[in-house]
Amino acid sequence: MDDLYSGKKAVVGIIGLGYVGMPLALAAWTAGFRVVGFDIDPQKAASINAGKSYLRHIPSEEISTAVSAGRLRATTRFEELREVDAIIICVPTPLTAHREPDLTYIESTTLAIAPILPWPLPLPLPDDVGVSVAIAPVAGSPPARALTWR
Repeated sequence: MDDLYSGKKAVVGIIGLGYVGMPLALAAWTAGFRVVGFDIDPQKAASINAGKSYLRHIPSEEISTAVSAGRLRATTRFEELREVDAIIICVPTPLTAHREPDLTYIESTTLAIAPILPWPLPLPLPDDVGVSVAIAPVAGSPPARALTWR
């Protein structure tokens, strides 16, 4: 397992290719990993695969270089998660009216991908709203409610 990551042989899957996920995908590619980006928006996936950026702060040239090197691609086919070695979830976590994180997108994403993944499997989430969330499989299978608080 260590050689998979230290040898840069791992394929990193990033779910959500917005303002957090896309820069993270480019950082993983820059670090030497192959990256598969997953998004529900087919236009985002098509844009990335065409080497074009849809985010103002990321030049198309960066995406194009990664795609041309064959080390970055995007898809809407979440069943391809079975083919990656690491998964990072980068979906929106807006604040509610009470300034608490709305975990609806994280919950729906984890519940949607749970049947696809081998369990147990830890899935880290970038902590951009001060919430520590982890997927906690119960008895080796996806739980009915996939989130636990630490």
